[in-house]
Order: sequence, then C-alpha cells, then structure tokens
Amino acid sequence: MKERSAPPPDRSEPTWSPGALDVTRWVEHRLHESAGWCSNVARLYGLEVIDPRGLVDASRHGHPSVVAAGPVARMTFLAESPDPRELVLGPDGAAACEFDAVVLAATRWEPPPPPLSRPGEHAVRRRARVVVVVGELGTASATRFEHDPGHVVLARGLACGGVAGVQLMAVWTGRRG
Repeated sequence: MKERSAPPPDRSEPTWSPGALDVTRWVEHRLHESAGWCSNVARLYGLEVIDPRGLVDASRHGHPSVVAAGPVARMTFLAESPDPRELVLGPDGAAACEFDAVVLAATRWEPPPPPLSRPGEHAVRRRARVVVVVGELGTASATRFEHDPGHVVLARGLACGGVAGVQLMAVWTGRRG
C-alpha cells in the first residue's frame, strides 16, 4: 500500500505571525524615530505585541511606524546603564522577561564590515546603534550606523548582540526554570 504524503502548505495565504526579524525591524525603526543617537548608555525595554497582523504589515511593507488601525506594539522603557551586562543580569533583566519580548539597545563603536583594511592601515570605526530582540518568536539583531542612517543591517540570532546579547538570551531562556 502506497503512503500518501501530506499536501504541500498553501503559500498563497500570507502568514500573520510576526517573526523575530519583523519585530526587530519595527523596534529599531521606533527607536530611530524616538531615541536618536544622543545616548551613550544601554537601554532595556519590554515589548508587548498588541496587533501581530499589524506588526507584520508595518514591518514588511517598509513603513514600520505607519499603521491605520492603531498601535501594533508597545515598548516600555525599563532601565539604562553604561554597562549593558549590568542591565541584563540585574533585576531589570528579570522584569523584562515578563513581556512578549525583551529589547536591549546600545550605541557603540563598530569596525567596518569586510574587507578588512590592509596591514599597517587602521580601520575606521563608526558609531552604531545595535538592537537585540529576544522573545518567544526567536532572536534577531539590527545595526544602524550613524553615518548612513537609512541603511539597517538585520540578522537572525545574535550576530551583532555581543556578550550582553548572549546573556540576554540566557536570561530569557532561564526565566521559567
């Protein structure tokens, strides 16, 4: 008897469940609109998703802050510190895990992407805002450079999260255990 395989998934219907990149893109855009580049401290936020479909629409259609039906998510500022590890490992890090996702945003100096400079030359460092989002939907990070604010580098996982991003993921993972 020949076994039948399950029918292929219907790809014609859009998926309205936001992924980690959707959430990170929306968060980074909101921070760019509100916080700017003036901060030399790391900030910790809790994120509550209000309208998942609206969040996906806003994120994927290039206008993360424009929504017709109302707010799609709410970011709650929890704390700031010059040391992002202090935020993540302290009581505020634990409190942030009560939200749908945790956001860590920090401004720091980043080297340029490859290709690396030649021997004897020094790479020009650029100021960047790095945003790490950790939640049930997964983990993603975003980097926006001050000299080119229209360009945002998004990555799944902790590609640019640094030590504090790894610690944030560990705190999130251990929050229920």
